[in-house]
Amino acid sequence: RFTAVNQQWLDTFGYSRGEVIGKWFGDFLSPINREVFNQNFPIFKAQGYKHAEFEVLHKNGNPLFIAFEGKIAYDLDGKFKQTHCILKDITKQKAAENSLRLSEEKYRKITENISDVVWTTDMNFKTTFVSPSIELLTGESVDAHLKRSLEDKFSPESLIKLHTLIAEEFEKEKDPEIDKNRTRIIELEHYREDQTTIWLSMNVSFLRDENGTPIGLQGISRDITERKLMQDELQYLNEHDDLTGLYNRRYFEKEMNRLDVENQLPLSIIIIDINGLKLINDSLGRAEGDKMIVETAKLLNSCLRKGDVLARTGGDEFNILLPKTNLDTARERLTAIQDSCGQYNLNKSNTSCNTSLSFGAHTKETVSDDFQLSYKKAEDYMRQRKLLVGKSSRSAVISSIKATMLEKSFETQEHEDRLSVLTKKIGSIMNLSQIEINSLELLSSLHDIGKVAIAERILKKPGKLNEDEWIEMRKHPEIGYRIAMSSSETAPIAEYILSHHERWDGSGYPRKLKGTDIPLLSRILAIVDAYDAMTENRVYNETRTPEEAFEEIKKCAGTQFDPEIAEIFVQMMKTKE
Repeated sequence: RFTAVNQQWLDTFGYSRGEVIGKWFGDFLSPINREVFNQNFPIFKAQGYKHAEFEVLHKNGNPLFIAFEGKIAYDLDGKFKQTHCILKDITKQKAAENSLRLSEEKYRKITENISDVVWTTDMNFKTTFVSPSIELLTGESVDAHLKRSLEDKFSPESLIKLHTLIAEEFEKEKDPEIDKNRTRIIELEHYREDQTTIWLSMNVSFLRDENGTPIGLQGISRDITERKLMQDELQYLNEHDDLTGLYNRRYFEKEMNRLDVENQLPLSIIIIDINGLKLINDSLGRAEGDKMIVETAKLLNSCLRKGDVLARTGGDEFNILLPKTNLDTARERLTAIQDSCGQYNLNKSNTSCNTSLSFGAHTKETVSDDFQLSYKKAEDYMRQRKLLVGKSSRSAVISSIKATMLEKSFETQEHEDRLSVLTKKIGSIMNLSQIEINSLELLSSLHDIGKVAIAERILKKPGKLNEDEWIEMRKHPEIGYRIAMSSSETAPIAEYILSHHERWDGSGYPRKLKGTDIPLLSRILAIVDAYDAMTENRVYNETRTPEEAFEEIKKCAGTQFDPEIAEIFVQMMKTKE
């Protein structure tokens, strides 16, 4: 089913984007072509590429003939993901072809080659004849084309291909049974008069004398530039990662096989993994995680040498192949990457999280070594490193997330410090254990960490939030819960973070817990947080005196707040005064 189409597609077939997205491709085909499409699609998936010409229906019901270039895109695990297709309207071309077929034979033979170019050369590749259509193809007159040498017409790579083909055909001439009327098709890059390039498909055969001896070449050239561009675009999509533009796993595995040869030894592999990416995705959203992936790709790409091959081979994993590189040099590359990562973290804005990477490296030294074993060892080293730094890296990510939250909201470190002092004090009065008091201190610091995933325009809105904005804001306890659960140090307070906006009467969120079903530490924090919000300067409400705040807390005891804790808190604060 369609997931995206460009404006050209919509203009060609007369549909709006809403009429196309989500629809099956077959819905736009004529009945006969729909059946053929169903039969051929499994073959297309198996081969990975398809060129075809068939009929598609315009919105007004008129048939359009299209040229279809399709390529299968695979996910990071090599499984079918989607198809990339380029369609070109060739209705007029088809109509012209049908007209030609209906014409008289003598006229058909004349008109068939209007756009294609007919030519002959001698055995030295000097052009002896070219049809007038050369002017349309190359922008030059017949006389000008006849004067140009072969070197002026074709790129160096194409010249090599052409000379190789002719040499092969001369070798075949030694066989007395060889077909004298055989032709070869070759695709070459040709220079136009203005030195721009086009791609030609050339049907080439020998021009022979009455004895059948080759005396030159003859052929027909057709412009296939558009098709080559489409093929190149599809080839790029098939070999590159959509998000980063780096090579993908499919291409990387081909390069591993290509470079696993003696003249590229020693061959080193570096495996890199982004620490805490799942936590970033869960807390800040996939867009922020994707941003970290893209920035990491840029960082790694900046550290490459000529000949190194970098690819994104998994969601959070990158691989680098280093041909002709021993292990010591590979480790120097690792150090350069680590230094670049550290510099990136120093220079980044406060509203984005630090990037933390785990590495592993190994080297194939001799021909007898198994490179797959080197790959496995590099992967094992990376995973060991990830386990070693896992706890500290998750803590670092959480600290970075908290800093980001403070940067994008009205919450302050001073607010957290005040909550910490008051919650610990009330915890002591209620004879809580030291573990519970420590948890209160951590909860005071991280209870609103889920706000990091809420839009800054909502967090900093000076007036009241509308209903849609409140729906978004009420997500932050659940987001905070997921963040806290990602680390063993913060997991013990995850439940308290989830519950700190529940109300005593069951009207809170997100689970509408009631009474003592709400965790004790969440009930304590709710009162202290409300008091601080009322008595400190906030953009979104009027500052109240402590006495006014006490009255509000007593008024809400039994509905919003635990009445017993509310009484203890008010008494504690009045005693303090």
